[in-house]
Amino acid sequence: MVRVFLSILLLLKKVRKINGSTSPETLINVAMECPAIKPDQVYSEFIELVRLVKDLRCQSMLEIGTYRGGTLFVFAQASLEGAAVISIDYTATLKGRLVRIAQTPVFKRFLRKAQNLTLLRADSHHPATLAKVSKALHGKKLDFLFIDGDHSYTGVKQDFEMYAPLVRPGGLVAFHDVALSPPPKEVYRFWDEVKRRYPNKEFIHRTDNRAMGIGVLFV
Repeated sequence: MVRVFLSILLLLKKVRKINGSTSPETLINVAMECPAIKPDQVYSEFIELVRLVKDLRCQSMLEIGTYRGGTLFVFAQASLEGAAVISIDYTATLKGRLVRIAQTPVFKRFLRKAQNLTLLRADSHHPATLAKVSKALHGKKLDFLFIDGDHSYTGVKQDFEMYAPLVRPGGLVAFHDVALSPPPKEVYRFWDEVKRRYPNKEFIHRTDNRAMGIGVLFV
């Protein structure tokens, strides 16, 4: 616990030194070096995605499945000042809910100047959650959607069908865990279907039992 607390203090100290010119590599290194928020990502795959996100100059982004918050930190810092940053994350356990409450003040410190953070601790598949996301956008469209929540075929398909219509033309939809994996990770099944309908890029840099993969659709 002490180690986690100290790592968060060090993280927040580093955040104060970050600015809009900070490279994707540096942002990812900051997240990876903090045990409290370390992203569960293949480093080289994540760099490829964050480069695309930073080039997009996001004014609005949504992440489904935030977990420790490492990817949220990187995406927020890679977005523009004043951007709308939205996170959906859900846990059914009491411990998980308490952790999410404790994360809130830390996540708020992730933001760049004038960014607005909306944390929705709810089921992404519920219509009320979709309505709250739409409200948070104030009539605007998303530049970037990252889907990393329910890894079942049905779950990831529903997340895409509900939230992809909120993404503007020219925006990005990215999926985590698109590499061939045993159940319960079935994202690769949906990815194999949906990538045939859009221009796309696929980053799969490992093929062992730690394979993850990121798939990106250009919508």
